[in-house]
Amino acid sequence: MVLVIILLLPIIFKFTPEEYKGRFMSTFVGHEKEGRSKESREKMYGEGWNVFVRHPFGVGLGNYSLANYRYYNSQQEMHCLYLEVLTHLGIHGFVIFALFVWKILSVLRGFLKDFCRIKKKKLYSQADLVFLHAVGNAMVVYMALRLFLDIFGMDLFGINWWFMTGIGSALFFMSKQLGANEGEKESAHSEQVAA
Repeated sequence: MVLVIILLLPIIFKFTPEEYKGRFMSTFVGHEKEGRSKESREKMYGEGWNVFVRHPFGVGLGNYSLANYRYYNSQQEMHCLYLEVLTHLGIHGFVIFALFVWKILSVLRGFLKDFCRIKKKKLYSQADLVFLHAVGNAMVVYMALRLFLDIFGMDLFGINWWFMTGIGSALFFMSKQLGANEGEKESAHSEQVAA
């Protein structure tokens, strides 16, 4: 997995939008493309952290800008998913969100594991199986990229979480159905051989 990530990094970097590259460079390297974005981002992250420390159980969904205005006279939204979850939902919400992300990843990993077992039996169309395998792998990569890019973004309320949940659920139920059908096909095959 580490080798795949290392090999994919140049490709990912090539297709990453310039805005994300600029944010990455100014956040981690200190190279500013325009103005004082690094300083303002550090200030914003510090303010978000302080709001979380003052309200460890969160300020409520959509209320961060009000809390930020109350303490810092600014209505700036939080531009980091992880601080967004902490400030809106609190520590308990962050734990639930982390479990949610872990569950999606574990379902995808389970699907890919079951898929390898089913593919070896050669009971299904190889083209369909290749497609399902590609979808499973694409979802893992999409999830990893979302979690990385959300260092700079705020998409707690974004549709991508519903999308990942839907695709992950569909793959989960397909793998269970393939497993059930696999047992039926094997028993029918063994009955034919016995006859």
